Amino acid sequence: MQPMPKTANLIPMFAPLDGIVTQIDIVVGERVTPERHRIEIADVRAMWLRMAVRKEDAGRLALGQTVRYSSAAHGQSVPGQIDWISTGLDERTRTVQARASAINPSLHSSSKPGHTGPWLLRANEYGNAQVTVGSISRAVMVPASAIQRLDDQTLVFLARPDGKSFEPRKVHIGENRNGWTQIRRGVNPGDRVAAANSFVLKSELMKDSLEAP
Repeated sequence: MQPMPKTANLIPMFAPLDGIVTQIDIVVGERVTPERHRIEIADVRAMWLRMAVRKEDAGRLALGQTVRYSSAAHGQSVPGQIDWISTGLDERTRTVQARASAINPSLHSSSKPGHTGPWLLRANEYGNAQVTVGSISRAVMVPASAIQRLDDQTLVFLARPDGKSFEPRKVHIGENRNGWTQIRRGVNPGDRVAAANSFVLKSELMKDSLEAP
């Protein structure tokens, strides 16, 4: 490469922000005017994660919830926070659009001020996002198979002291996780509930109510 000769025609251009040049729309000899954007600069230290959420799950989203994003391209998990949720459905995908902000991790171990990459996340890549919609520190959990519904009530069947029979107990339920259901009210720690074949007890309860005078 030959060094460029010094010329008085070179005019320095200063960007209003730090970032990476992502597009240059200019050719040698072209006249430059302020009305047209010639160079595009992106600050990729912070990225937006755009998510398509099933409408069945969208009601559980809230601003400020934590998001963990990962992509098969790098396999790392990147934290973010929801800062926008659409009020409508996408006409094409029939999903609810949501957005989270995330700090883009540097691929270098050094974190010197002004470091400009390379960065882990790339614009327009695809991946998966997990949203934490709630946390349960201490709770009574029962197998989901123990939950039965009768009319407008949610029931479980508690073992009586004799250990040979069960009685229905109305409960208020919460989160469902990996085959377990949270009991907010109605069951105490240590109570024994019928998990397997609880639907048989429900059938017996319905039969008794039909036969009652």
